[in-house]
Amino acid sequence: MREINIGARTLSRPIENNVATLLHEMCHYYNDRNGVKDCSRGNTYHNKNFKAVAEACDLVVEHHDTYGWSITSPSEALLEFCVENNLTEIRLNRNDVMSIAVGVSGTHAGTFTGTAGRKPSSTRKYICPCCGMSVRATRSVNIACMDCDTQLVLAA
Repeated sequence: MREINIGARTLSRPIENNVATLLHEMCHYYNDRNGVKDCSRGNTYHNKNFKAVAEACDLVVEHHDTYGWSITSPSEALLEFCVENNLTEIRLNRNDVMSIAVGVSGTHAGTFTGTAGRKPSSTRKYICPCCGMSVRATRSVNIACMDCDTQLVLAA
């Protein structure tokens, strides 16, 4: 299963830049699902296949000497879409509630065990037991869902 992860630093930007970033990543996903190779050099150099799909999705694509056609920004049409659809804020949630492990004391604990042949990740996933919104962190944290006023728990 594939997923798109967006870092907190990215989310602190204006909504139109976040929409452009999501579209950028969705173009990679679309190409992958359709067997189109859009990157080379260890998946860092974006080629013309990526550029074509990104431009078809109303992204402006500029060339970078090291990373190819990787610099994307919202086009006028995409900005219009954001305005017309009143995209002014980011609200994150998850529709599917995953299994959650809660210790007897009500605090979270545990480590990622990884799968055979893979290096264990230091990333921990926390989930709101009410709405299912999730957050990833690289260390143990105490974090709450502001929508539900509930502490997030470590995912199983």
